[in-house]
Amino acid sequence: MIQPRPPQVYTGSGSIEHLVNILQDKHPDRIFIVTGKHSYASCGAASVLHPILTPYHTTRYHASDPYPTCSDLE
Repeated sequence: MIQPRPPQVYTGSGSIEHLVNILQDKHPDRIFIVTGKHSYASCGAASVLHPILTPYHTTRYHASDPYPTCSDLE
C-alpha cells in the first residue's frame, strides 16, 4: 500500500512566495479559497494573491456559513 506523504507546511514571513512553485508543480485545474468576508482584502492577502492566482480558475468562498457545502464546490 502506498502511504501518502505528509503535507508540506510553509509558515512565517515570506512563506507566500512558495505558492508560485507549488502551483507550477501541481498544475491545478481549479483553486478553491476559503476566506473571511473582509479580512482577505484588509490584511493584504487579496493584493498579494491576485497576481499569482490570475492564470488559474479560482473560486473564493466567503459566505456567512462557517463551512462551504458541496454545492459551493461545484
